Amino acid sequence: MFLLTGVRLLTGKWSFNLGIAQWWLGGVLGFLFVFFDRLIQLLVVEPSRVLDVRVKEMFAKGQIKLGLTTLLTERKQQTRLVMRSILFVFVWIFFSIWTWTSVAHPLSRGFMLGLGTHLIFDLTWDYLKDKVMFKRWFWQIKREIPETEMRVFALIGIVGYVILAWVL
Repeated sequence: MFLLTGVRLLTGKWSFNLGIAQWWLGGVLGFLFVFFDRLIQLLVVEPSRVLDVRVKEMFAKGQIKLGLTTLLTERKQQTRLVMRSILFVFVWIFFSIWTWTSVAHPLSRGFMLGLGTHLIFDLTWDYLKDKVMFKRWFWQIKREIPETEMRVFALIGIVGYVILAWVL
């Protein structure tokens, strides 16, 4: 987002006004929103798992910071996250195109950019560094997906993000 802000300011596409602050606020909110999928899994999807019960007990005791830290440090145990799936990436691409063509408010555009930034950063990191986590992005698809198809899906997501980041 720093790079996009700098480029847009230098090319004259933006000026210093409230729109930049709203765009940044939306970006930060969108980036943080992706963390809610861990809480959704904790509370709704699989509430009886050991990690989930342990974190709920921390929340009940008022140890919210410790509970959130535990969720983030033990993220490899959470395998079926709603937003961490290739299908959600394609939904994000669709809604980003809709936001780009139909929504003018900078907060909304920033939110979509922040959401996509977090998703694509995680997807790219898993693709390059952690193949086990990368395969988990395809948990909603009910067939065995070959490595080449997974790579194509990931590249479509990354290229789609780069294009949409430029226009959002």
